[in-house]
Amino acid sequence: MLDSLVIFAGGLGTRISEESHLVPKPFIELRNKACILHLMDYYASFGVTNFVVLAGYKSSYVRQYFSNLSFLEGDFLFENENSSCLNSNKVSRSSWKIEVLDTGLTTKTSKRFSQLKRSKLISRKKSFFLTYGDGLSDIDINSLYEFHTKQNTLCTLSAVRPPPRFGSLTIGDDSKVVVFNEKSKLDERLINGGFFVCSSAMITMAEKFGDVMFEEALLPDLASKMELSAFYHDGFWQPMDAMRDKIYLESLIDNNEAPWVVN
Repeated sequence: MLDSLVIFAGGLGTRISEESHLVPKPFIELRNKACILHLMDYYASFGVTNFVVLAGYKSSYVRQYFSNLSFLEGDFLFENENSSCLNSNKVSRSSWKIEVLDTGLTTKTSKRFSQLKRSKLISRKKSFFLTYGDGLSDIDINSLYEFHTKQNTLCTLSAVRPPPRFGSLTIGDDSKVVVFNEKSKLDERLINGGFFVCSSAMITMAEKFGDVMFEEALLPDLASKMELSAFYHDGFWQPMDAMRDKIYLESLIDNNEAPWVVN
């Protein structure tokens, strides 16, 4: 099983600017706990203990967040680019290592990804998990990894159905509703939900594309070479793109119905 997760956390988060003007989107709190920490706890429940955060927007906040967290919520080993470390004397999350890489304010995701060559936690000989810092799911990480190893491709993404937004109407010539369809996930096509497994070879591959989007350059390139697999997930998956998503995720927590929350 792999032990490292890379998290995209450098974007501006403009669609949830009500809160992202203060903190990077993955650090917006869901009931007093940052979204990114919900995500890290979930991966940690599968034995993932090394975390590399690809920061950009408000990167100083990101470093400070983990620096403070090491004293407030457990025994973290926090590593920044100058190799300074902080430890507390508490025991919670004692095996975690967190590395923050400042990948630039406006850098696009492919170039952020290529800067993993600077990481001290990502092995050049071992694959790693990758995801977006603002999406939560109950994907079985063990099954995802097992699927990836059987596929023997450079990368596996998780294929999910987007959360339904709207229902649909069929209206007749007399302005009467002929068919009313409540919103349904079955009507939506599959999309990339993140939750990747990546070969370390992809880091070098990403460099040749320059400052472009990971999803518009490296992934299509892998697909053209038959090196991109899709792990189908039909369970819970929810991004935090806007305030309505934050409100929905918090309602799940309040009602003890949050499937990503681990005890």
